[in-house]
Amino acid sequence: MDAFSEVLNGVRLKGAVFFRAEFSSPWRLSTPHCRVLTPALAPGAPHMLIYHFVVDGSARVCLDGEPEVDLSPGDIVVFPHGDPHRLSSGSGSNQIDPAALLEKVATRDLSPMRAGGGGATTGFVCGYLTCDPLLCGPILEAEPACVLQAKKGHAR
Repeated sequence: MDAFSEVLNGVRLKGAVFFRAEFSSPWRLSTPHCRVLTPALAPGAPHMLIYHFVVDGSARVCLDGEPEVDLSPGDIVVFPHGDPHRLSSGSGSNQIDPAALLEKVATRDLSPMRAGGGGATTGFVCGYLTCDPLLCGPILEAEPACVLQAKKGHAR
């Protein structure tokens, strides 16, 4: 077995879907660092990766100080280091209430959260993966702050 396969063999990922959303344009959601979310989502987890899967509609994602990236159906964006980020669609504010979002998460309510300005709708499935940073260190260290996997045939 090669070295990379040995590393992957030791990786133990655990995960869950924690949120479904149908946000109507314009809307904006700021996600804090995973250290803020871990107590509610995965108490005691040493490291958490966050992901967002675009089911339908369109959105933009960005990290602080980075340009926005357009997302479309089938795209998955992963934050391997759990960095804070923003998701949005349309122009305007309509900030999604973080307290309402955390309430849905804390109560394990998987019904879609609906919010926004009443325009075109974007559907998301969001979740997380937990891992031991010591076992996953070589992989995590090689990853950028944001990884976008576009659907097949969708050039980026």
